[in-house]
Parts: sequence; C-alpha cells; structure tokens
Amino acid sequence: MPGQSFPKAARLVRRHDFKRVKDHGVSAAGRLFVLQALMPSGGSRARIGIVTSKKAGGAVARSRMRRLIRECFRLHQTEYKNPVDFVVVARWPLASSTFAETQREWLRLCSLLEVIDSSTVTASARKAKPGKDRRFNAQHGSDEITSSPDPPICLDLPQETG
Repeated sequence: MPGQSFPKAARLVRRHDFKRVKDHGVSAAGRLFVLQALMPSGGSRARIGIVTSKKAGGAVARSRMRRLIRECFRLHQTEYKNPVDFVVVARWPLASSTFAETQREWLRLCSLLEVIDSSTVTASARKAKPGKDRRFNAQHGSDEITSSPDPPICLDLPQETG
C-alpha cells in the first residue's frame, strides 16, 4: 500500500522537536497514553516521537509499547488533516493492552485533538473490534469482555506568547 511505510523522515528524534510539540502543541490524555500534537508550519508529512520511561516497564514491555504506537500511527498516517507532529507519552497500562484497544484510544485522542476526521474514527473503530483476550479473562475470571467508561480528557490549549 502506498503511504503505509514508516521511514526515518516520519520520526521525531531531536530534543528541540519534542520540546516544541510540548510547549506549543495541544494534548489529550487517555488511559493508555498521552497524545500531544502540533501542526508545524512548512511540514511535509506527519511525524511521531514516542516517550517510554522505565516506570512503564522493562525493555521488552517498552519496546512492545513503541511498536503498538508506531503501528497505529503508520496505519492512519494518510488520514491526518495536515502534516502534524505527534509526541506520545506511554503509560504503564499500554504494556498489557491489545492492538485493538490501542487503536481505539489513538483514534479517539486524534479526534479530540481534531487532527483526524471524526467520520474516519467511527469507520476505523468498527474495524478494530476486540476479540476475546484470554490473558484479560484469565486474570479477571470472566468469559465476557466488559467495557469501562473512558477516562476524563484533559486538553491543554497552547498559550499565546508575547
């Protein structure tokens, strides 16, 4: 599929890029991660930077979190309204979440930040229906998947400078 790769040009790697998104962008917090976004002037494509601290788990868990986030970004990079820079701060529940849960959270937060159309979110969310997660059911002793209400959303709007 064209436009579905993840080249190095789609990554934020410099400290000042992360800081610019944090200082001048908007953010939305979810249960699995915090998504920060900034529409840069003169950007040619969407880019992403991922922060996974050691508090979130060991090396294997942090690598899995990064893979889940990168895959969500990669699959939906053609649906963003404009070129946008994302910074994702992973939270520890992401380590044990399924791809479907991660994708739903990604689409929901992108919709809240208005970097993706809400019509795209509902169409993609229907595709990402969760299957039975045996690990979850084994831990919680249930054969049914229950959904909990979404956590509260915190939007940090950028402040004007000068």
